[in-house]
Amino acid sequence: METQIDIDKLKEKLNEKNITYRKLAKMTGISYTHLSLIFAHKRNLSVVKLNAILDATQIDVKDITN
Repeated sequence: METQIDIDKLKEKLNEKNITYRKLAKMTGISYTHLSLIFAHKRNLSVVKLNAILDATQIDVKDITN
């Protein structure tokens, strides 16, 4: 079975840490626009971008998987 990232859980974790999309963009180097599209389920989240987000925010992948 393949592990899948739950974008909505990731959004919840960011909200808990008071990290806005703009702040996350600055932290990761991922554009605000691209982040907005990812969190609106209009773009896929690549492994590279996921790792950048997890590294910058110290969110554990186990907390955002199905």
